[in-house]
Amino acid sequence: MVFTLIVSHSRLWNEELIRNVFWPPDATSILSIPLARYSCPDSLIWHYSKNGLFSVKSAYHVARSLITEDGPSRSSSSSADWRFIWGAKLPHKIRPNLDNPEYAEALGAREALELAIRKGWESITIEGDCGVVLSKIRSPDTDYSSIASLISDIKLLSFSFSCISFSQVGRSGNCAAHALARLIGGI
Repeated sequence: MVFTLIVSHSRLWNEELIRNVFWPPDATSILSIPLARYSCPDSLIWHYSKNGLFSVKSAYHVARSLITEDGPSRSSSSSADWRFIWGAKLPHKIRPNLDNPEYAEALGAREALELAIRKGWESITIEGDCGVVLSKIRSPDTDYSSIASLISDIKLLSFSFSCISFSQVGRSGNCAAHALARLIGGI
């Protein structure tokens, strides 16, 4: 089970154990997965779909990619082009970083909620420009995506407020957040 790979009191990956048990590329991928700050149950995630849930449609696309020479989709491109693209040394899909807008938005929301709790605020509005993340936060359903642990934390932290709302603003309307991120990041 996944919980055996986590140091329970710190909510951090047991890096030494992971590096000793898994192949280096797999260990790196595991260590890059964000952990929930608060305990949540293990769940299975189908990483071939955006929502993390298995479907016949997603399995069909995986099967087609395995049996076609051209990779995940058929096109007029040559096989050499597809081998070059799929053989490129790129970061693993699940690797969270600030180039991933969903991860960055969810991380920012969680950090904002934790700050508001430390400040003792009872009412808060979280504004964001990533509709996918806001939909996941508002949804009563369990999230199974690569940012599920962040969404779970946000939902749990939301209970700390007497009044909380999440609203979507256009990217241009999110200037304060971008300015703050630049200031904090030293950009």
